[in-house]
Amino acid sequence: MTDINVLIDLFIFGSGCYITYHALKMRKTREIYAKLLLSQNQDPKKCKDVDAYIAQVFPKLLLSGIIILLGGVVGLFNDFIHPLGMVYMLIFIPMLGTMVYMLMFTRKAETEFFGGPVIPPRKKQK
Repeated sequence: MTDINVLIDLFIFGSGCYITYHALKMRKTREIYAKLLLSQNQDPKKCKDVDAYIAQVFPKLLLSGIIILLGGVVGLFNDFIHPLGMVYMLIFIPMLGTMVYMLMFTRKAETEFFGGPVIPPRKKQK
């Protein structure tokens, strides 16, 4: 167990909690949390159909949050209780795949319901 591994696993655990919390909050309040789901300059009020967006994104977001949260729990178990060795790597790789999948489905939903990510104009060089 090294300090950096513990910090990474705490970050993964916290990220899983954060994603899961905002997925549940989004479903309850019917508001899109822009910092987690949208590009930097995208306005959540410009969504074409909020209910359809939430219906499409919520289950995938919740599942991703739970998988990432469990990955953090397993990592902390590996750090503090019992080293898992190669088993930890077999759990860590699908968790990373889940993060990539989450990025892909949020971008796809943004394109479908918002018309794509907003790209800020480039600054002109003098």
